[in-house]
Amino acid sequence: MSTVNTPNSSSRSNRKSPRENSNLDNTSDSHRSKKQKQQPSGSLSSSQTSTTVPTHVDFKCVTININGFSEEKWKYILILPIIQSVSVIILTEHHLSGTFRPKEVIDIRWKIWEVAGVPRQRRKKNQHSGGVAILYRDASNLKVEQHRITDEANGSSHQVISWTIKSPLIARPIHITGVYVSPSEGKIAKFLNTLTRQNHYHADDIHIYAGDFNAHVADEIETHITMQEGHTIPSRVGDCHKRHMPSPSAEVPITNTRISSLQRGHLLLRMLST
Repeated sequence: MSTVNTPNSSSRSNRKSPRENSNLDNTSDSHRSKKQKQQPSGSLSSSQTSTTVPTHVDFKCVTININGFSEEKWKYILILPIIQSVSVIILTEHHLSGTFRPKEVIDIRWKIWEVAGVPRQRRKKNQHSGGVAILYRDASNLKVEQHRITDEANGSSHQVISWTIKSPLIARPIHITGVYVSPSEGKIAKFLNTLTRQNHYHADDIHIYAGDFNAHVADEIETHITMQEGHTIPSRVGDCHKRHMPSPSAEVPITNTRISSLQRGHLLLRMLST
């Protein structure tokens, strides 16, 4: 799981749970086979032109804060090197309605499913705050089931949506919980409890929390991760400036008022450790 910021967008989220940051690599051989099949047929030997059907796929997911969808930003995203091999893109703060399908996405045969934040007061067409979306190629052979949990329909500035992804090339379903946490709304502890309840899938399934939590966690990791497990999880790279370290528990309020990104960071780590 990688996090990318488009031009003119501010980066307010750190890398989240290691569950977000893993490339769920079942095999690299099938990935190479697909690359070979894309070469001009004249450059392949007879053995390479056999109808070898891949049995697995490298599932890669990238999270991008687009800070307002536009044709220019979408074109920039498409030329990023990582996008060439990515399976799905999670977009946060797209500022679209929950039903709008950008022509720029549909015309190049990508699919998009999204939830919206609350409408802006001086709203233009399809202009909402926040928002979370998943995008994937038509040709990816993925089946995506969407379940809305919290969005504008609930009157919340926070958004949560879950997607279950299935494919003949994926051994078990992959579940992604897409999140946008508004820095201007309180009730963070209650909202994170909602996120915790989404972790109800089969123990063998992969579940990823992905999105923009507007929380500073620096390079701290969850308390339940053992030293042995830590060797298999990618290193967390965060902003370790002293002004951006998560607050100690004694400083996290119990009220529903607006709290700082440092306090949100502590609550997020606490959620992931439960």
